This record gives sequence, structure tokens and C-alpha cells, in this order.
Amino acid sequence: MPVQRGVDGVHYFVAAVILAGVFQIILGVSGVAKLMRFIPRSVMVGFVNALAILILMSQVPELINVPCLVYPLVALALMIAFGLPKMPKATD
Repeated sequence: MPVQRGVDGVHYFVAAVILAGVFQIILGVSGVAKLMRFIPRSVMVGFVNALAILILMSQVPELINVPCLVYPLVALALMIAFGLPKMPKATD
């Protein structure tokens, strides 16, 4: 079923969170975590980055016809997301 614009998807979100939790419990109890050592870190990082890009791109259409205050908040969020990792870390 395609997602419709303007439809509240909270029930889909709750169902997805519960299902993800059930999957994590089943995979944790069955010992699948031992198999994770065979997956290179670069593959995991690439997967998470691709997922983040897909989520970002799916939210871009939601920025059309919104109040003007939203745009500076989006710019601030992007500056935090991309600028914070580049800041030097505090030394002890």
C-alpha cells in the first residue's frame, strides 16, 4: 500500500518499532551476533549512510509549502549534523 501525503502514520511507526524490537530479541537469543564479525565495517557504515540518505531524500518533499521559520531550522539542523563531527574533541 503506497503512503499517502497528509496521512498520519503513527500507527505504522509504532508497528515498525515493535517489529524491529521483536527481530532484535529473536536474533539476540539465537546468537546471530557472532556472525556479524564476518561483515566488514565499511559495509555496515555504507548501509547506514545509504539509509540516512534515503530518509533525508524522503523528507525533502515535506519542505514544500511550509512556514518560513522551518527553513532556518532545517539549515541549523544540517549545520549541526555536518559541522559537529568536524569540531575538534576536547582533550583531558
